[in-house]
Amino acid sequence: MIILTPDSRYIFHGRADSLSDPAVVKEMWVENVYQIYPGDFYTGVMIDIGANIGAVSVWAAALNTGKKEELPPIHVIAVEPEPHNRKLLIKNLEENRVADYVTVDPRAVSDTYGTAYINDGHGNSQLGAEGDKVDVIPLEALFTEDMPLCDVLKVDVEGPSTTSLPVPLWKPSAESNTSRWSSTPPPTTNSVP
Repeated sequence: MIILTPDSRYIFHGRADSLSDPAVVKEMWVENVYQIYPGDFYTGVMIDIGANIGAVSVWAAALNTGKKEELPPIHVIAVEPEPHNRKLLIKNLEENRVADYVTVDPRAVSDTYGTAYINDGHGNSQLGAEGDKVDVIPLEALFTEDMPLCDVLKVDVEGPSTTSLPVPLWKPSAESNTSRWSSTPPPTTNSVP
């Protein structure tokens, strides 16, 4: 099935038997349920956990079109462990000509390292006892020396394993005038009266 967006330059491929594929495109491209805006990007990094067929990843990577050269390009880490979703994610990145701005990570995010199984639930895929075997990493493992922070962290995942996700991420205070997320805690300041 072909899913259209309000911007005729971008279309998505979805499964003919899926109600969730058009829904995830509508959530980002029509309703913006995640409330992500072009002005949210400072360093140019977004992590899209639960990338599904790529609605949010394509939207963010498409912001590079017509971008001023002095601004850093936006790079997306699209995390999608379910193989059927990931296949459509990659196809949609390529078809929309934004694949160069996106790194696809096939691992699942949970509270620890390990392996698990993920079912094919389209937009409702979950880790469980059956399905395709996937590697699992903790959330902080997505941050590296080369990428110690990100501007936008979108998490849309299903299942009981998500309720125990520790979020060892710090958002700088309002005084810092930024919305970057980091795996390193902000420095503490000790004031003497």
